[in-house]
Amino acid sequence: MNAMGLIDEVLHFVTGAYRKRVEPRAFEKALAFLESRHGREAVDGALRRFVSIYPPRAVQDGTLSPEQYLRGRDGETSHRTVILEEMLHRSLSNSDPAFEPFRELFDDAPWRRRLPTPS
Repeated sequence: MNAMGLIDEVLHFVTGAYRKRVEPRAFEKALAFLESRHGREAVDGALRRFVSIYPPRAVQDGTLSPEQYLRGRDGETSHRTVILEEMLHRSLSNSDPAFEPFRELFDDAPWRRRLPTPS
């Protein structure tokens, strides 16, 4: 469990270093790309689902709704890009076979499922 936490922190360090040294707007560009491919509404829906299932502290304690959180910023960093980074890390964790014994703690299946369409 401690090793998984360390790996998560290393992933945050690596993505932060990439933004600092190579492309400061990497996640903003990734969001723009996703929106061009799938539409803003679909991207926002995926971000909201992720925040609802894996809430940041402000959402967990009821200070903000998922929508309010996603409209916010930490300094110059939008919460939408923060959540996109978390989604990337969650996906990487789910693809790591060494994490299998703890999958129930970080399984990304709940937010990847499509909502049922009304009949």
